[in-house]
Amino acid sequence: MKKLLLLSAVLLTAGIAAESKNPASKTPSANPETASSVSGNSSPSPEMSAQSNDDLVKSISQGDLGGVKRALKNGANVNLKIKDVTPLMMAAGKGSKEIIDILIENKADPSQKGEHGKTAFTVAVRRGKHAAAKTLLEKGSDINTKDDKGVTSLMWAAYEEREDMVKFLLENKADVNAVNIRGKTAMMYAKERNNKKIEKLLKEAGAE
Repeated sequence: MKKLLLLSAVLLTAGIAAESKNPASKTPSANPETASSVSGNSSPSPEMSAQSNDDLVKSISQGDLGGVKRALKNGANVNLKIKDVTPLMMAAGKGSKEIIDILIENKADPSQKGEHGKTAFTVAVRRGKHAAAKTLLEKGSDINTKDDKGVTSLMWAAYEEREDMVKFLLENKADVNAVNIRGKTAMMYAKERNNKKIEKLLKEAGAE
């Protein structure tokens, strides 16, 4: 059972780390996962911290709020990184609103960036986790934050044709005319996808 839980946690982490097809790249391709070890803030008791970190990751993958609380109480690093993925990103990927709340209460940083500039908010948007995205926004996430290629969450939502997420982002004042490093906007991605519904939403919100 323990091995199965660990495998589940690893698969969740790997899935988030592999979400690297970037609409700002000429030919989207999966970015390499170069980090292979746990990193983050140092701890005065390494052995206990390592076990607590493992418990935290497994509890998030299970959606086990009680387990998350116990791991944090036992000294788990709330801002650790595994393959450049943080606990908050994992919770966002699972859509676990309650776990996001408790992580942030324990000083998880919503603005912390992972590989290629992704954040927990970006992960929530890309996976269509509305409750998670809403909670992260309420807890201080920047709706207009850009990744290393200048891509915003609205661009991602348009690129991946998530109509409901586009609506949510626009309702919360996402910058409809933000431009990435290739000079592209969310509207350009909607047109590339020939998604008329998203084009209409963006136009009504003031897209140029």
